[in-house]
Amino acid sequence: MQRLGDLPAMFDEGVAVHVAERLGADALGSLGSPGMTADAALCRFLETGQLLSLRELAALSEIGSLQSRPEVAYPQSASIMGFLIDEFGMDRFRDTLRALAASVEPRPGRIPTVISEALQISMAQLERRWHDHISDLCN
Repeated sequence: MQRLGDLPAMFDEGVAVHVAERLGADALGSLGSPGMTADAALCRFLETGQLLSLRELAALSEIGSLQSRPEVAYPQSASIMGFLIDEFGMDRFRDTLRALAASVEPRPGRIPTVISEALQISMAQLERRWHDHISDLCN
């Protein structure tokens, strides 16, 4: 198996929470959302306008400190990972991971560009589509 290298925190932590959730773990239990899926936890943050922008989330060098708003960043990252897999397919998701792993270390400011190029969609369009997805789930 090819090692991917360092990934942006939203991908690293988002995939971890997404997979844990899929395996039946209470992935958000210690983050103020016990027994909730990432998408369900996000409904309350959507209602109160507390979601991070996709660019803010992509810019985080880590998720866990109070500054990173982990109660929002963890479920939001997991939700976005699930959305990317469902919306674009596993092959394109893996291609995105590879592109990010190859480019993040030397130029972290390129993360949004790499994501846009790999998925062939602007960050604004991606964010709108994900927000629409979450809004549909919450209503």
